[in-house]
Amino acid sequence: MSRLTNKIIASVLAILLLLHLGTLGLGSANANASLSGMQQEVIVVYKNEDGKDTVYNESIDILHEFDTIPAVAATVSNHDLPALAADPNIALIERNITFRITGGEFKTASIPSEQNGWGFQAVQPTLMWNSGYTGTGVKVAVIDSGIYPHPELAIAGGISTVDYTNSYTDDNGHGTHVAGIIAAKSNGSGTVGIAPGVQLYAVKTMDQNGEGTLQDVLEGIEWSIQNHMDIINLSLGTDTHSELLKEMVDLANAQGIVVVGSAGNSQTTEDANGNIVPVPLSTYTINYPAKYDSVIAVAAVDATNARGAFSSVGDEVEIAAPGVDILSTYVSSGAPAYALSSGTSQAAPHVSGMIALLKQKDPGMTNVQLREEIKKYAMDLGPAGRDIEYGYGMVTFDRSLDQTPPANVTNLQVLGKTDSEISIAWNNPVNSDFATNNIYANGVYAGSAAGQTYTLTQLQPTTSYSITVKSADWSGNESSGETVTVITDNIPRIPDTTAPAEVSDLVVTATSSTYVKLGWTNPAEPDFAKVHLYLNGTKVHETAETSYKFEGLTPNTSYRFGVKTADLAGNISSGLSITASTLAAGAVDPAGPGHEPPAADTTAPAEVTQLALVKATSSSLQVSWSNPADPDFAKVKLYINNNYITDTAASSYQFNGLLADTAYKIVVKTVDTHGNVSDGASLTARTQSAPAVNHPAPSTPPTSGGPSAPGGGIIQVPVNVTPAPAGNTAQVGEQDEADAAAGNQLQEAKASLDKAKQTLTIGNFVQAKMAVQRLTDQEKREEFRQELNRLKEELSIQDLPSKLGVRSTIPIGISLQVAMKSANYKYIDPSSLKPGENIFVLNSKGEAVHDTVEIKILFNRIHVTPKKGKFAAKETYTIIMDTTVKGKPDPSASDSFELKNPLILEFTTR
Repeated sequence: MSRLTNKIIASVLAILLLLHLGTLGLGSANANASLSGMQQEVIVVYKNEDGKDTVYNESIDILHEFDTIPAVAATVSNHDLPALAADPNIALIERNITFRITGGEFKTASIPSEQNGWGFQAVQPTLMWNSGYTGTGVKVAVIDSGIYPHPELAIAGGISTVDYTNSYTDDNGHGTHVAGIIAAKSNGSGTVGIAPGVQLYAVKTMDQNGEGTLQDVLEGIEWSIQNHMDIINLSLGTDTHSELLKEMVDLANAQGIVVVGSAGNSQTTEDANGNIVPVPLSTYTINYPAKYDSVIAVAAVDATNARGAFSSVGDEVEIAAPGVDILSTYVSSGAPAYALSSGTSQAAPHVSGMIALLKQKDPGMTNVQLREEIKKYAMDLGPAGRDIEYGYGMVTFDRSLDQTPPANVTNLQVLGKTDSEISIAWNNPVNSDFATNNIYANGVYAGSAAGQTYTLTQLQPTTSYSITVKSADWSGNESSGETVTVITDNIPRIPDTTAPAEVSDLVVTATSSTYVKLGWTNPAEPDFAKVHLYLNGTKVHETAETSYKFEGLTPNTSYRFGVKTADLAGNISSGLSITASTLAAGAVDPAGPGHEPPAADTTAPAEVTQLALVKATSSSLQVSWSNPADPDFAKVKLYINNNYITDTAASSYQFNGLLADTAYKIVVKTVDTHGNVSDGASLTARTQSAPAVNHPAPSTPPTSGGPSAPGGGIIQVPVNVTPAPAGNTAQVGEQDEADAAAGNQLQEAKASLDKAKQTLTIGNFVQAKMAVQRLTDQEKREEFRQELNRLKEELSIQDLPSKLGVRSTIPIGISLQVAMKSANYKYIDPSSLKPGENIFVLNSKGEAVHDTVEIKILFNRIHVTPKKGKFAAKETYTIIMDTTVKGKPDPSASDSFELKNPLILEFTTR
């Protein structure tokens, strides 16, 4: 199954779950209860800028915009959620799930002796300290409940991603306990950490109750990536898979960060009587994110090296560390303290501290190499080799504690022999601490080899040799060994100088972001022995097999792989080569050989052709075109004067409600089934002039007391083209009053419009718009509206996309960042927002409605909220904003930026 298919399925399931929770009223606990209607917090991944704009425009609140992934955390109404999910520019929507710390209860303790903790003694970091390695220069991020300013802890910096505080000070105690295990000072008193010299960073993503959200955790990991951490410790988890969480930890791994996670405390549960009972080992309970391949999953052991009963089991467990009754720093009643606690939360920081020491010892090691290096310090527990409880075993720098030899080699065989030499081959054991193989001939040590072949030389002809291969680990433990008996040849053979034939059928069978696997067919020659494998010209391996996986590669990089055959005489062929590239970082590994993920379609469809004007009236333009023949063509997007109008799969469209005698630029962009959008084909067309209306002369001349025009002429009051109601006859006196009122309206509108033209200010533009809107003479109102539109262009007022069919209970939000398309306006300067002076809200009658709405800043958007719970139904409102409203790139920034141009947003309620 492709990555895209997985994402689509995940998105559909996520939407179903989101809608189900919304129906039950079980949305995010952090939802803003003051906003009307059912809503919930989600994280939306967009495909392009159109998708990003959609999220901003369709959400109630924008909570956070991520920098390292194309995603936005937002509050969305359940009503709008299906439409958002169906948008072709949206890739994925996930619920803002809850995370919890993976530690147990805390028991406060008296001030301990510095190195008395059993976990510290088990790991024995002083063996590294004695060589000068304390973690100096290594940056470790503790993503947790924060870190309290404890005398034992030196905090280099940090961040809080929770919504109730900007401080990364710990208000729970868990993060401080984890931090102490890693980095408590070596100062002769209290406790001490594994790597007291590290630069310790507090990344607060959990609240005072030890809980946080997906958004909080993603922000914490993103901050760690952006601030170039070397190690991330995640002593937290959830039992719910998140594609976004996986992408973020994969990204951290791809950026060279070692990610260490607690396996989870889910291998015990509570029965109906409240008793803690074990969960069967056949039930795997590893938490996320430790369950992901890019995270080192750490299990917990006690002082007897037995798995803590709570410690989760599963294939993902990589190593184990002390995690039962661990003493560390703590905060109690707002004061520094010490406490005992148990959990995989306590095991993970032991590993983070150890890796920090190894990082300082060899700064050139990559995160991939460090992950392999830590396994060399694993003391095998449980069944031989890696298992579901302990992984490769408990980690310790004290190799004397390891008394278990590695497994024997397998498949020991003779590759060839002469009168003086014997060549053998085998398969190495899979133990994580395997170091080398010791070779013995008739009980005498002959040499060693970490590889899987060896040639014994200077042997006697026609002599029997018992050759034993014993595997050894880094602690010096040696296996019992495997033995093969061989008799050397009698007569020296004629030297063979002919190289064997090349391999055939050389192909790439699988790729991922970190490996490439090759397959081939070996030659059928009887003296063929093995192949030599090369990576960019450097020999990396020998094997007699017909496939090999080149691992530890860099994502999204091209490599040249070489395969040369070798025979029993040592002759080597010229070789064959093949070039292949690894996948991009975060890409899902293929399901098996030959099942590489399909390349993403990023090619936009062809443009429409024969775009032409079909018909023009004074208020509409009809255009037609021919859609492209691309097999994946889906629809077109229609724009007029850069404003998006609608999508359609048809080949014609009529734009209505336009101004008379006005030029419009129409753009038609094609869209394919993958969401790719073309640049668009365009044409410019003009509406027809409005038809002239000749009013009949009044049957009775105006009285001499009527208003006089300049020069003594008579002002003709325009006839109201709206007929009187049928069945009623207007009295002459009433008609005169109506005509006088209409004349006053006309004069007021003209005066307001003239003033707006002279002053060129938004305030006077608003006054003119209100006056024109009140005109009862439809012809004059339309004429003045056209003048208003020309004035609007002169003032460079920008139209924001209008909102139609808005529910009357939903507030209207405006993001200055989206409107200005600049990060300089991400946050709004609250001191610049002055309702009634530089931001106005008008109804369809042109009346200001400031007494019925509230204008405020919520998160990073301007919100217009109805004071009585809802806007008027089936009403059109206009929001007008002057350039003196300001934005800033950061809430704490001293400088703010005026808008580049005034803004207008119209919305119509249902």
